Amino acid sequence: MSFGDYLPLTLKYYLALDNWYAVECPEDWKEEPDEDGIQQFWNAAHELGNLRLRGYKFKDAQGSPAPALGLLDDVLKKTVGSERVRLGGRVAVHAMSTGKSTPTDDLTTVHSWYLVGGAIALIVTYTLPTKDASTPIAASELTTVLKILSSVKFENESSRTSD
Repeated sequence: MSFGDYLPLTLKYYLALDNWYAVECPEDWKEEPDEDGIQQFWNAAHELGNLRLRGYKFKDAQGSPAPALGLLDDVLKKTVGSERVRLGGRVAVHAMSTGKSTPTDDLTTVHSWYLVGGAIALIVTYTLPTKDASTPIAASELTTVLKILSSVKFENESSRTSD
């Protein structure tokens, strides 16, 4: 089998521990929380990139859930190179950066997405070694990440579009 052969994805449903959001991810991707409790997913066959999803619930002054209005515009204003994108039927913001955690680390490329559904914001990063970022495997993984993000459903959501 060559890399270009088409294999349909078999997806599994993942519901966040706080029940704030759910996604569908390939059943052959591993998932577990990192040391900070942030849910992470990766392709077990290649272990190239790492996808992390972190949900936040916005509240008003009384502590009741409040719409995360303005978050996407705020990110667009404050993050150089960010842009509005569509993930499935949802409006989101995407940004990309490269850097090192420490001077001795390898250079990494980080894709960041910001999605909003009602009072919940989902901040997602997909991190991979920059030296591998333009390989066919990385392109395939990034396509899969976009499919995962297009499947996001927030709690109590009747529509998948938001702004």
